Amino acid sequence: MAAGCGAVVSHGANPLNWRGPDFLRFYLVLFPCCFALAAMLRWSLRRAGEVKEPTALDLDPYSVAYLNQGKILTVNAAITSLIDQKILVPDQAAKALVAKSELLADAHALEKSIYAVVAQPGGAEISDVRNAVRPVVERIATQLQNEGLVVADSQARKALWWPLMLAAIAPTIGLVIVRFSRKSISDWKNEYMQECETCVRKVECGGFFSSAKLRYSAHMKPFHN
Repeated sequence: MAAGCGAVVSHGANPLNWRGPDFLRFYLVLFPCCFALAAMLRWSLRRAGEVKEPTALDLDPYSVAYLNQGKILTVNAAITSLIDQKILVPDQAAKALVAKSELLADAHALEKSIYAVVAQPGGAEISDVRNAVRPVVERIATQLQNEGLVVADSQARKALWWPLMLAAIAPTIGLVIVRFSRKSISDWKNEYMQECETCVRKVECGGFFSSAKLRYSAHMKPFHN
């Protein structure tokens, strides 16, 4: 990127004096480089740790569900399993889950946590169940992170925001150049009158719009040393 951008600048142009072609050449280099670097950074940050040997992994169905669609599917899978076992039943009128029979003693920790909430008088709404079992789901996530199968939440946030910030460099630089440019990048906004030819500050001047040639002030005078 530095080499490509340097080639543009080496043409003797201050970025604040760039015209349309210079500006576009700069962007033809900057945009692909920024987005390629952002993609590489995202890929790098989304990589989990080293995966242990397959024989060392002991994943239960809810760990697999977490790997598939995260926390929501994990809880949904446990609720669906308990309903399928006739342990829980949905109460459509109350929009809640109600315990119908006893839970097996060797049930999964997530199932036990769900049952403990639903077994209360009147049952529990699914949103309340999700909030109550969050610590158990977090333990499942931590176990998967330790196995090198899941990226930590803090790392996932970096993988989201850092590439976006890097990709935003290109339009930000463009806005800065356009905002503070002494001249417009469009030729039709950089017209000069005959009086401007001898002006010592012409290079610092943004000139006139093309339409100004039709009529302009008679009091315009050039700067001289």
